[in-house]
Formats: sequence, structure tokens, C-alpha cells
Amino acid sequence: NIGGKLTADQIRGAFDQAFGAGAGDRVRVSCVIDPSNGRRLIGELTLGLAGPIGPNSSLKDLLLASVPTNKAGCPTGTVDAIGFQ
Repeated sequence: NIGGKLTADQIRGAFDQAFGAGAGDRVRVSCVIDPSNGRRLIGELTLGLAGPIGPNSSLKDLLLASVPTNKAGCPTGTVDAIGFQ
């Protein structure tokens, strides 16, 4: 998806597919504006996790144990390649 746009709903949906229904409700998307050209870039994903983290913890269990957020964050942004462009 590098160079393409993704919506918060697409990202949250991918977490639902990968970790089970409701996992995407624990994900918030943050965007930044590229000062060189004004593009809105996806800058960060914040995952809500809850419970003890140990050698046998699963990301799925930690995600689903946390409280869902109704704030998906940035609605859409471009996936940029790493490093300076």
C-alpha cells in the first residue's frame, strides 16, 4: 500500500480480520502533514492493550481485553515509504 491512501475504517477492518471481531475498535490512526507538499500521511497507529504482558501473551487477547475507542482518529491518509522523500 506504499503510496496509496488508506482509511481508518480499512485499517480497523484489517485488525478485525487479523485478530477477531472488535479488535479494530481498539486502534486509533494519527496523521501528519508533509510540509514539503501538504500530503496527509499516516504517521502512527495506537493500539489499546490491556492485561499482563508476558512471554505467552497474545496480541489478540491484549487487544480484545482493552476498552474500545469510538475515536478512529485521522479518517484517511497516504502510506508513505520510510525515510525522507
